[in-house]
Amino acid sequence: MSAGWTGALALCAAICAAAPSASAQATFPGTPVGADASSQTIVLQNGPFAPPVTLGQPAVSSADAAAFRLVADTCTGRTLYSSEACNATVIFRPGRIGAHTATLTVPVEGEPEAPFSSELSGEGIQGLRLAPSPIDFGAVFLPSRSQQEVLVENVSGGDLSLFPRIEPATLAFRLYRPPVPDVCPSH
Repeated sequence: MSAGWTGALALCAAICAAAPSASAQATFPGTPVGADASSQTIVLQNGPFAPPVTLGQPAVSSADAAAFRLVADTCTGRTLYSSEACNATVIFRPGRIGAHTATLTVPVEGEPEAPFSSELSGEGIQGLRLAPSPIDFGAVFLPSRSQQEVLVENVSGGDLSLFPRIEPATLAFRLYRPPVPDVCPSH
């Protein structure tokens, strides 16, 4: 057998057995807790010259799995032939502040040890932004008072109800609400 033929067999062995693959990962932007991030679509593709594979139902797994929701897929029960692809679409909704990770797995019929998989990650962020933060009253001498205005901004993208209070409740701090002007003329 010539060296050229041996090289072609080695190349075919590498290409012909190319395994199914999924896009490496889906990383969601920082998202306020309780809000949905934009969905991301993960492409699952059978390898070139690979034998057909029949797919099972996609599932998200890990301790953070509840933060990632599969909203659509074109993979369940589908047979992918050489170089064919299907999609799985995921939404991220963080339940807490901080990093979240999970794995999207699509089983391959007859290959329990070789599923398609894709890493999912996102970060839950606060839904409100305070400015300034922290609040610095500076040195205050008794019996004088110091007042600081705080801007509360909703960055969650949804409606929020606010119930301002100071924790822990002490005599040193008091929530001040300016009087509401009387907009109704008196008769």
